[in-house]
Amino acid sequence: MNKRQVLYIMGSPMLTDFFHQKRWDYLYSAQIEGGDRQQKRISLFFDNDQLTGVQGDFKPSEVPVVKTSEETTVEVPKRDLDKTLWEMITGLFGYDSTDSAPKTDKSDKDAKPVPASGAPTDQLPL
Repeated sequence: MNKRQVLYIMGSPMLTDFFHQKRWDYLYSAQIEGGDRQQKRISLFFDNDQLTGVQGDFKPSEVPVVKTSEETTVEVPKRDLDKTLWEMITGLFGYDSTDSAPKTDKSDKDAKPVPASGAPTDQLPL
């Protein structure tokens, strides 16, 4: 295995020694129901980015550990939508998917614009 694969399986090393950069150390401790604390250590040795050795105070199990998955798969029915969310949002502002400008009524084009003061625009202010 290379370092990247080990990092994926074991996680980041607990201890990285500057003087032993080819060694990654992992520590594990547990105290079950107020009993004595159990502590385990494992060191992994690398050479040219490849795992070359394993050392520690652990004993691997002879029987493989099988953990059943508690995950379930849920199938969600497909939704039939007339419009997408983007089409509904742009429709609120009067945009069409083919136009780049907002829609306006033809009656608005014939009307003269009126400023906020209420005076017609063809007259100059006094």
